Amino acid sequence: MRDTASFNQRLRRAGDYNRGLWAPVRWAHVAWAVVSYPLGPVLTWAGHPRRRSWGVPLLAGVVITLLLLPIDPAVSRWASAVELRGDARREAEALQQFGQGAVSLAIAAAIWLLDPGRRRRLLDWAAAAIVTLAATVLLKSILGRPRPNLDDPYTFTFLFGSYPVPEGGGFAMRSGWDAGYALASMPSRHAAFAALAGLFLAALYPRLKPLASLLIAVVALARVLTGAHYPADVALGLTIGIVAARVAIPGYWGVRALDWAWVRLVDRHATPAWPALAAKDRSDARA
Repeated sequence: MRDTASFNQRLRRAGDYNRGLWAPVRWAHVAWAVVSYPLGPVLTWAGHPRRRSWGVPLLAGVVITLLLLPIDPAVSRWASAVELRGDARREAEALQQFGQGAVSLAIAAAIWLLDPGRRRRLLDWAAAAIVTLAATVLLKSILGRPRPNLDDPYTFTFLFGSYPVPEGGGFAMRSGWDAGYALASMPSRHAAFAALAGLFLAALYPRLKPLASLLIAVVALARVLTGAHYPADVALGLTIGIVAARVAIPGYWGVRALDWAWVRLVDRHATPAWPALAAKDRSDARA
């Protein structure tokens, strides 16, 4: 039982923590003690060894999204003042397609042609992409957040609400389920798929990790600078992509799904491919 006595003891320990430290550091330590106390079970759940790879990013992403919400309007106004024009805007709009359909197909084609031994891993990318698409579409429809151009950052329609969106020279009351682009601000699908593509490439080719990280950051920044999303939208989108990648790719979801279907529908005596593929990947990682 998480009683008052244990909470008070936690605060005393935090307050006594190295009194020689700079005061704001001690205050931050006390603040963390207060905030983390009720989150104890959640932190324990996220930090479990079986869930740590995706549980920690999920929890961190949700917290960051909530922390960004209050500053969304200010950042959006700043982004509007930047006014990307000409080649700068065209480059930003092009780079933010990293992880989207045509670019992903081009990357997949390159892997297929240049690295036959990893062709099956494209199935894991596809499986993670399906999860990412389902999660982003569902959350966009449920949350129903207006885009930055509508300048209403703290409105969410949620499941049953509606909002006046521009339509046919006037306005029409729409919900997040049928408004389309206007109420699809949160989460950012571009950010989600950029994170997924970047983590997939980094998992297969660790030397590409710096480049993949840079491309993810460029997409995230471009979605704000081009006025398509608020920072919190981007943070939640990145969270979805990271979690999907951290679950589906090391779990060989796509490869295992094909193995399952092949054994049941084509050849009941076939040997599943994923154990040998996983063993090879572990061997390559140690090399």
